[in-house]
Amino acid sequence: MAASVLILMSLISAFFFHQLNKKPEASADNIKWITKATPNGQRSVVRLKDGSVVTLNAGSSITYPEFFDKAKRQIKLKGEAFFEVSKNAAWPFVVESQGVLTTVLGTSFNIKAFDNQNTQVTVATGKVKVASTDIDVPQEAILRPNQQANFRLEDELMEVKEVDIDNYLAWKTNELYFDMIPFSEVLEVLEKKYNVHIAMTNDLSSKCLVRARYKNESLETVLKGLQLLVHFNFKIHDGNKITVEGMGCED
Repeated sequence: MAASVLILMSLISAFFFHQLNKKPEASADNIKWITKATPNGQRSVVRLKDGSVVTLNAGSSITYPEFFDKAKRQIKLKGEAFFEVSKNAAWPFVVESQGVLTTVLGTSFNIKAFDNQNTQVTVATGKVKVASTDIDVPQEAILRPNQQANFRLEDELMEVKEVDIDNYLAWKTNELYFDMIPFSEVLEVLEKKYNVHIAMTNDLSSKCLVRARYKNESLETVLKGLQLLVHFNFKIHDGNKITVEGMGCED
């Protein structure tokens, strides 16, 4: 009898020890979300518990659970980030970004999803599935290296094209790359990168398209370079405030 009681007590002790020490699992009820943000003028690297690495561009943030659940590794992105996902064929890595779901098993890719801009998913290695969250207009594509899905803001349609991935990762090495984007968006990028406030006094140049690349240049040098592509004047006030007067597009 004494031996039986001893065995029973040992089993009970082992059960409670296991319960106290086992890793918590995320659920809809007890999930704890963590947000990592990068201010304007800076970049940062976030290492997740599954081994994945996220490089955040300026003015960007990711939100993720303290512990991933067994079904998927879910991330929410605002802004731009480069993902190097730890490979696990049975554990999908899903990024939600401005109406777009990007699903991978193990690969590297860039997502750009700033407010009021097109959302772009660009693949560096491996294979990625992208899909719209709009159930009324379902859209889906499989991307491979040097392919990009561009979700257009104006009509909410997705287009897939071949690109040079190095151009879209230029920000990771402190470079600027603009691929035929409106001048107004160029100024938003400069605000984030240089941590300044830029005010346009009119919209005469806002829709002018810009294709340019700059490496380790000062803000003033970049603005002077852009003047060769777009007609505008600028004035710097107190170091971090700039006014821009547009005068139209280059002929």
